Amino acid sequence: PATPESAYIIREKFNNAICDKLREVNQSSSGGRILVHGMAGSGKTIAVCQSVRRVTIEENCFRTYGCIWTKIGNISDQDLLNVLKCLAIKLGMTNTESNDLSQINAKITRFIQVNHLKKKLFIFDDIWNEEQLQYLNFSNTSISTSRFDLTRNSYNLLRVSAVEKLAVDEAIQIIQIRRHDDIQYVLKGNQLVQDVIDRCGRLPLAMAIIGGLNLKSDDDWQDVIDVIVTPKSESTAHDYRENLFQTFELSIKQLKPKHAELFRSLGVFKAVNISLQSITSLWQVKELEAKPILEELNSRSLLTFEDKNRRLCILHDLMIEYLRQPIDDKLSVEQYSIELNKNLIEAYGNQCQRKWFFHPQDDYYYEYLIFHAIQAKENDSIQQIINDFNWMMRKIQLDNTTYNLRMDLEKVIDYLKDNEIENWQQYQQLEQLLNGNEPFMLMERGDPLQALLMLAEDIDWIKQRALECAKETRNSNAYWKIAALNGAAAISLIEPIKRKNIGKMRVCAEVAISNPCYGQLRLVGFRSYNDVNDEIMIMDYKTSKIVDKIIVPDRYISNLAISPDGQFISFAKDVDIERLCYLNYNVYNIYNKEKMYFMVKKYQKLVKRNIYALKFCPLIRDNNVVLVTISENQKKVKVWKIDGNKIHYINKKISTNHKIEKIDWIKNGTQIMLSWSTCEMSYYNKLIKTNKWINEYQIQIWDLESWQRVKSLQVPAYIVIARNQFFPARDDSDCIRLLSVHHINSNIECLMLNYCKKGGLLMLENYDLQLWYDQDKLKNNFYPYPSFIYGENLYISDTAVSDDQQFLAILMKDLAGFGKNHNQYVFKVANGQLQAYITLRYPLQSMFIPGTNRLLIRDFNGLDEYDIQDHNLPWKILNGDENENGIDKYCNKIDSDTDKNSDNERILDRSYAYIDNNPVRVQLIHKENTYILTVDDLQRQSNLTQLDHILDQEYDRCYIYDDFQSVILMQASSTNIIITKLVNFLSQDDKNTQQRKIWQHNPCDSYHVSIKDIRYRKIDDTLIVAMEAIVKEKHLIRVVTINMCNGHTENNTDNSFHDFSWASGGISSIIIYVDEYYVIAYGYDRLDHQCKFTCYRIGNDKIQTHPIQIRHKYLCDDFGKEKGIKLLVIPSAHDPQFKSPQLHIDHEKINDEQGVIGNWRRKDHQFFDKIRKHLLSTRWLAIEKGKEFVLIDEYMNVKVKGNNKVVQFFNYSYETLEKQNLWCNKFWITNNYRSKSIYIYETATMQLNQILPFPYFPISGIKWNQQQSSFIVFNGYQNCVIEQVSFDTIIK
Repeated sequence: PATPESAYIIREKFNNAICDKLREVNQSSSGGRILVHGMAGSGKTIAVCQSVRRVTIEENCFRTYGCIWTKIGNISDQDLLNVLKCLAIKLGMTNTESNDLSQINAKITRFIQVNHLKKKLFIFDDIWNEEQLQYLNFSNTSISTSRFDLTRNSYNLLRVSAVEKLAVDEAIQIIQIRRHDDIQYVLKGNQLVQDVIDRCGRLPLAMAIIGGLNLKSDDDWQDVIDVIVTPKSESTAHDYRENLFQTFELSIKQLKPKHAELFRSLGVFKAVNISLQSITSLWQVKELEAKPILEELNSRSLLTFEDKNRRLCILHDLMIEYLRQPIDDKLSVEQYSIELNKNLIEAYGNQCQRKWFFHPQDDYYYEYLIFHAIQAKENDSIQQIINDFNWMMRKIQLDNTTYNLRMDLEKVIDYLKDNEIENWQQYQQLEQLLNGNEPFMLMERGDPLQALLMLAEDIDWIKQRALECAKETRNSNAYWKIAALNGAAAISLIEPIKRKNIGKMRVCAEVAISNPCYGQLRLVGFRSYNDVNDEIMIMDYKTSKIVDKIIVPDRYISNLAISPDGQFISFAKDVDIERLCYLNYNVYNIYNKEKMYFMVKKYQKLVKRNIYALKFCPLIRDNNVVLVTISENQKKVKVWKIDGNKIHYINKKISTNHKIEKIDWIKNGTQIMLSWSTCEMSYYNKLIKTNKWINEYQIQIWDLESWQRVKSLQVPAYIVIARNQFFPARDDSDCIRLLSVHHINSNIECLMLNYCKKGGLLMLENYDLQLWYDQDKLKNNFYPYPSFIYGENLYISDTAVSDDQQFLAILMKDLAGFGKNHNQYVFKVANGQLQAYITLRYPLQSMFIPGTNRLLIRDFNGLDEYDIQDHNLPWKILNGDENENGIDKYCNKIDSDTDKNSDNERILDRSYAYIDNNPVRVQLIHKENTYILTVDDLQRQSNLTQLDHILDQEYDRCYIYDDFQSVILMQASSTNIIITKLVNFLSQDDKNTQQRKIWQHNPCDSYHVSIKDIRYRKIDDTLIVAMEAIVKEKHLIRVVTINMCNGHTENNTDNSFHDFSWASGGISSIIIYVDEYYVIAYGYDRLDHQCKFTCYRIGNDKIQTHPIQIRHKYLCDDFGKEKGIKLLVIPSAHDPQFKSPQLHIDHEKINDEQGVIGNWRRKDHQFFDKIRKHLLSTRWLAIEKGKEFVLIDEYMNVKVKGNNKVVQFFNYSYETLEKQNLWCNKFWITNNYRSKSIYIYETATMQLNQILPFPYFPISGIKWNQQQSSFIVFNGYQNCVIEQVSFDTIIK
């Protein structure tokens, strides 16, 4: 606390005694525990503040580890437990879960020992209960204050007795400071003044109160003498406390009766900083009325009022104790406390009309409202507050975490349980929902209330309350809710037990985690701080708050790691371009933010230590952090320990003739595993042939304690796969390299061998390298992973093993997918074999929390925690056939279960539309040689439940369209294309449905034809078919229009395919855009190295379809008026073919014979040239339709969308869900697969309307209804109907 000299005196003798003890503790290697004791109001707290500030600032004592102040007071053991938990969190501990004081004391003690915080000064203010002192012994460097001597305990305390009775001069000095300057009454030598000082026990607090009385005459001083009882010869602390209370009473009596009543009401507040807003709410006055009253109280030393920056009040704990004494003798202290708290809750309620979120922003209000409601035993108010989701959302936004709200919910749950109120279970549901979805609740620009509407899909009461609160707020943004969620359980959608928000860290590389066994759980990551520096962020796992930052004076750091105790971090920088690795490793102490130095000898410090790799030992050994390094030339291994602020070499070294590639700690840090290849390789993983090539990968295991090699073995560094068997490679042709090795040692010792796209478990019992040359023996020792984990273009990126060796996590990545196609497989391991697995989607990184079976999955949105031992997880059993003959024979059933309704039924295609504003899905199913079309009402709101129509022939695609009463069926093969219309498909009687063939085409044998899209144009009842054909490396485009009334078709002859070809090797898919009037195709001409686009204007039987070709400098104007589009192909600044820094358009060279040149203004060119530098793709296409335009890449992903007033940019994580949604009238949607959220923009302004969290399944498409009040999101297996909230239908 601040102690300004203008308000407090310095008591030299008392302060010097405290400073002497502090110096003694600082100089002693074992520290010391100081106790400053004296009666209440004797100035202990102020003297300790002044003394600590003096020795830390002026003498640099305790500066390295700092000081931490904790208020204790007269509290129960349960309250002390909560205080110590808060203290633990301040220290950086995350594992603070404890049920008793002994447990939390032991955890803090261990944390201080492990983190070398023995010299951190702990200050415990105002200890009342002597028995509680034993729970504050976790530090030997502390200073405590107490009203009691605490002599009965056996602790070796360094005692300082407060000089309870001020010297007369000191007492007069305090009175002089506190009274008005214009009072001329002489204090020194005045017997009346002397008597008052003596009767008040010469206590500093009493003197401050006396000074505030502004006594001006002898009569005034005599009145004080008459009130205060003459102390006995042996006065007790109680006597002086009573006299002190009498001085409080004297000062209060001088106040106006109304002001005195208001002041007494302040006893309801906690002994913390009280905001001015809470006081005005309690007093039911305006701020201008409250300030003069508070200033008067401050002048009388009844409280401290700060009105400059923080605008708050502070009450002495003795004053709060006095104010909590009931005036009415008929009331007990407990009854009076309930009355005070009821008055406060009533005042808060009146301030906001009991709409709790309407209360002005006030830190005290949002932090302690639940506490006061519980103290008031206001059951109705408690439930009103907790049911006011707007209040909760405001609290989340102010705190920037859900942690504090969850703590409030836990208090409410405990209160309701104790009072046997039945509905406590629903608040437990809410607490669990918040705990599991924190990243969604804290999304930037997101609305927490909207997040609740999306996340509480299956909790009706939460959803209903969220709807009611949304109605109350009625902001300008629309709210959306889930109307139906179908098939979400069809895949292994596993909900995490916790979801942590690390988005604010903006982590662009891997994060590291400490070990909770050593008293804390911390995450560490880094982000770019500015153009020069990187910033390392340390986050508290439990609260999701950034607890510290370290700015690193370099860019592009990597290989971030944290010690198990969370005190030290390491990272690498200074890239070796030749070897593409980092050489300069740095180790930092998080607590003092100091860089650690490697000490080769006792006094020889290495400023720059070039090493190839560094790993912290996962085990704390003899209270020291141990680490191991690989030298710069990769041929030496050294073991080090951190002692103090130095890293000391401990004379343990390994030298090899080969370059060590990897080093790992195994057996929980008791052994080290080294591995290297005896085959030298080039940058492209090609073998460098020597006179003698040995295809071996050497693995050695060393015991750390004895420093002896306990195992050495070899495996092939390169393998080839032939005839479903593994063989060691004999040369560098078509071989697969070993990427990583991991050790497993549970009941059976084995190795995880990861050969890029193949891997498995190798049993080490009776193992020999020659087994690889005997396939019959190898299959009994090597068990490959199931092949379904590899997928398409996936490779083994990383693996992790739980500490108990029971679970194995394999991370599969697809570099081309930006994380979209990453998969995490978790396997149960028993007897060295994989028994079962689960799948987790979109991971970037995975790790087990040390000492647990809890798996952390980092994705783009945050960090998810999974309890792998949860019995409710949907484990899939591996049936033994997966590893037959040494290679996986993957059974199609494993991952295609979601694509089937039964064993003999397969879903071929799905389509979605709105029929009479009802969301409808049709499915094309093949079952036992029969083709069936099923029709479902997704919301079950119509008479239609599910219809099945038997089809007369084979089909492979189906299409439905809004308010179109027919289904379009298509069967396409290399020899035949058939399009059929199923009329009246909503009829429940098959007799009313008709199957009419509307178009058939028999392509030439040399053609390979594929249908790209089929669209329905309602205005003229026309079906549009866009298809591609490949003929002798030529890509041909054909667009067919079919009149649904008369069946007339356009361009239905073979020669209607338009030539759109280039040299061999072009991309396979060239149609990138189809709507009711235009088809756009993309390609690249390798002869003249130019991007080539073709725009087809879709006609009908009167206006013929014809193409317009545009190259990358050409413009095309609209081909109509209202339905026209404009095209502009923009080379990216990153395109190697684009050499000019400016976009030049030569109008004179553009052929305008067809009148297609657009009126693109100069500012359009400047705008596109300005944004071009932000685009990463090589080529871009701008499409303008009316006032709207979009920029798309060759994959049809929208990167810029806007109008002539405003634009929005979208990075690679945003997906364009449906091409027809580019030109929506009201809303436009994009899906961010990184954050698992749907972003809704208003089309007219391109302002963000809402962010909808959607963790249920990956989204591949969207379908709006015509009013854009509802839409369907879907993928191959699941669908969800989301509708706009209609407040008129909400019933309270």
